[in-house]
Amino acid sequence: MKKTYFLLLIAISILFFSCKDEEKDNLSTKELSEEYYTGGKLGTTFDDGIFAYEQPTPAVEEAGMGNLFKYGEAFFEKSFLSNTSGVRR
Repeated sequence: MKKTYFLLLIAISILFFSCKDEEKDNLSTKELSEEYYTGGKLGTTFDDGIFAYEQPTPAVEEAGMGNLFKYGEAFFEKSFLSNTSGVRR
């Protein structure tokens, strides 16, 4: 009997503490301070996925240099060695 009341009390407390006020989230973007932009306003991207370092910044895309950025990124990822015959594998 005590176990039933205890489980009921736990269920009610979980329901009570899981309730949330109906506050609407402010989804509008606010202006961030200069210190927040680690690469400056023109060089900061906010992508945090696995390809974050391969994404152009908004300033590069707005200037129409997105394809040039991807070309440079592909060039950078290639091997720098011209003589690979002496490299151990």
